[in-house]
Amino acid sequence: MRINISSLRCGECGHKGLKMTNLSGWYRTPYRDIPNLLLTSDIELPVCPHCKNVVFFGDHGKKLDMALASSLEDLTIGLLKEVMRAHKITAKQLSKVIGVTPEYLSMLQNRKKHASFQLVQLLLVLKNEQGLYEKLSDHWNIS
Repeated sequence: MRINISSLRCGECGHKGLKMTNLSGWYRTPYRDIPNLLLTSDIELPVCPHCKNVVFFGDHGKKLDMALASSLEDLTIGLLKEVMRAHKITAKQLSKVIGVTPEYLSMLQNRKKHASFQLVQLLLVLKNEQGLYEKLSDHWNIS
């Protein structure tokens, strides 16, 4: 049975006429321990055109969870590449400074594990703060 979403009302504002909308690039939501993850994977879900509330039913929650997992992986892999490129370091050198094993870093890069909020934050800071990697590697006596 197919549901005509244009006849449904938004549970948030009561507006009638939901529309299937691609959430990629504009939808942010808490995910795992990330307080505000930007969805970067393509997924279409019913959205109220009036208040932008995303309406879930059926397997939409499972689809969104998979898309958010992929978005977190994309963010993590991108940050790892940017930090290593910016500092001209290997994954092994980076793993020592951020306090994870090279094997764990490899699992992140190969989408076998999901980064924690703290690790994503650390990578963002390492990416944006000039000289921080050098200070950390000096502090921990890592070459």
